[in-house]
Parts: sequence; C-alpha cells; structure tokens
Amino acid sequence: MNKASWHTFQVLTKRAERLEELAPYLKWSPNIWQGVTVESDQYKYHKYRIDSLRKVNAKVRFISFEPLIDEVKNLDLTGVDWAIVGGESGFKSRRMDSEWVLSIKNECDQQGECGVSSHLGSKCSSVIFLKPRELFNPLMNPKY
Repeated sequence: MNKASWHTFQVLTKRAERLEELAPYLKWSPNIWQGVTVESDQYKYHKYRIDSLRKVNAKVRFISFEPLIDEVKNLDLTGVDWAIVGGESGFKSRRMDSEWVLSIKNECDQQGECGVSSHLGSKCSSVIFLKPRELFNPLMNPKY
C-alpha cells in the first residue's frame, strides 16, 4: 500500500485492540486511511474502538457506522475525519431509523470534526432528504 501512492486504501476493522497493538509499527503513507466499525450502543466496545482509532497515525481516520442497527449516543468525534453511515441491505436486513442517521450527522456538525456520507440500506424507516453539499465525499475535499 505504501508503494501504490496512486491508490487510496480505506482499511476498516472491528478489531480495534489489534489495530492499537500494530499501528505504532506500521508506516502510514497519506494514501492509507484507517477506520473502525461502530454498529450500535448495544456493543459497549464502540467508545474503545473510537479511542483506539485516535491513536493511529493515519492521515484520515474514519468511523463506519455500518450496518447501523441502533442509535449511537454521546459520540466523541475528536480526531475523526469522516463518518460513513449506512443500513443493512438484503432479504433479512434489520431496519435503520432515519433519526439515527440524523443524530450522527448532527454530532458531526456540532463537534465540527467530520463529514458524513450515507447509504440507507434496504429497510430505512423513512427517507432522508439531505442536500448533496450536506453529504461528504472525502476524495473531493482538498484537505485529503
């Protein structure tokens, strides 16, 4: 990945403890972005995952709230550049409430830390109308 600077690699993990263990020994070229998955408040590890992500020396740090299966509250997005929010898709997918998506977007807006991009999945409870400029595409942002 370090040698393929013409590509952007988005590396995503649920194994934040392993990431935290290995990250200090890795070379973080600007084209290697690191993310962690957060699905719900039901999994109490989400705060630990985000804390572990902050310790990574990647140019872009992101959280993938996918599949979002429950509301995630009291987020500290310090040091997070990008939030991806999405529901499950497929025949047996669980419902995603549009209020959960808006809650994450509002947290990002209030904290001024990250942009948000989203896909609704196949069972969103209602349609979310966001103007295109309200969604975030990190590849179009001059910071990256």
